[in-house]
Amino acid sequence: MAQRNPLIELAGMRLAGMRLAGLAQLGYHLGAVLTIALITTPLHSPTQAAQTAPQAEQFYTQGTIHLNQGNPSAAIAAFDRAIELDPQFVDAYCDRGLAHVALGNYQAAIGEFQQALEVDPTHADAYTRWGATLALIEDFAGAIEKFNETLALEPRSLDAYYNRGLAYYSLADYAQSIDDFNQAIAIAPSFAQAYGRRGLAVNALGNRAAALTDLENAARLFQVQGDQLGYQQTLDIIRLIQQQE
Repeated sequence: MAQRNPLIELAGMRLAGMRLAGLAQLGYHLGAVLTIALITTPLHSPTQAAQTAPQAEQFYTQGTIHLNQGNPSAAIAAFDRAIELDPQFVDAYCDRGLAHVALGNYQAAIGEFQQALEVDPTHADAYTRWGATLALIEDFAGAIEKFNETLALEPRSLDAYYNRGLAYYSLADYAQSIDDFNQAIAIAPSFAQAYGRRGLAVNALGNRAAALTDLENAARLFQVQGDQLGYQQTLDIIRLIQQQE
């Protein structure tokens, strides 16, 4: 599995390479509908890097640095220049889409992912990000369709399984969400969020014992991984479920 960038959360959506203070890392919302969490991996492939003009590559790198620093407007300006120099720069379209999501410009973001797919119809990550953006505007059925497209191209896409599981959860299709979280855990056995989300779905079906087991596993993994926020939030959920018994 590719090494992941630092993650942030915007209204429940995770974006690569950025972290905004004051926003919950896990995206657990007690007493509220869970929203989509997009987990992304580094986009720029060695193949495309070799095919991209050096100056376009420099602007793309500047854009990703701005994203890492939490400055999406500056990132968009840099990605604009990269695309002007190389209109086939698919990763620049995708990351410009992420910058628009960070600004709340969801329709503009969707347009970027569509542009990426016009350049490369097999770009699985563009479908994943498009799906997560649809979920942010509560088009969960549309989101699931895009995650299905990802999985048709990448049958072991952790991002697609996890996010599709969240979309099914938001539609109260808990059995399907559990199936997707099972797949995510099979791909990444130390993926704490997937255990936590599966625990919530299992709890929604009334199996509190199994839910607590999953949440305890999530808490343990968060603690081992040094994620204190995730650990504390999961403990809060465990206590909430225990109080309902």
